[in-house]
Amino acid sequence: MQENVKMNENEIVIYPRNEKLRTRRIIIVAGCIGAVASVYTSHPSTSFGTGMAIIFALIFIPIGFEIYRTFHPKPLCVIKREGILDRITFLGVGWIKWNEIKELKIFKSVKINFIGVTLNDNQAFSTKLNLFKKLYLKLNVKLGYPPVSFYPVPLGLTVDELLKLIEEFRKP
Repeated sequence: MQENVKMNENEIVIYPRNEKLRTRRIIIVAGCIGAVASVYTSHPSTSFGTGMAIIFALIFIPIGFEIYRTFHPKPLCVIKREGILDRITFLGVGWIKWNEIKELKIFKSVKINFIGVTLNDNQAFSTKLNLFKKLYLKLNVKLGYPPVSFYPVPLGLTVDELLKLIEEFRKP
């Protein structure tokens, strides 16, 4: 099992791959350098007024959050006896209970494999989603795809590996 996958008898927790975290660190450093350079060159005087403090805060608060997330990453996927937590992409739907899942199946779309999740009741499930995710769920159904999908590449797993892990915990 890979280093980003933590497994015990109660759950499987999958964190971002190290490559993704490394990329995030590079972006953070570049952002810090760019922020300091842009603020310094746009206001070369030595006075540091309220406006400059606001600019620094607007630049460094999100960067600080990214630094924190780099060293304390949230799991992208959690598989438990109760269900699955999906935060693999920004379109992740959150918790899906096993009793809400009708079928799990491997799908292929434009040469990309993913795990499609067919739900028992799309309407009932969509009530717990925000507007953007509801629209995405409806679009998937209109295009003939399952309403929810798991794209395993950010996890560093293949579709078959992720499906095997999910099925292992789905069994009663």
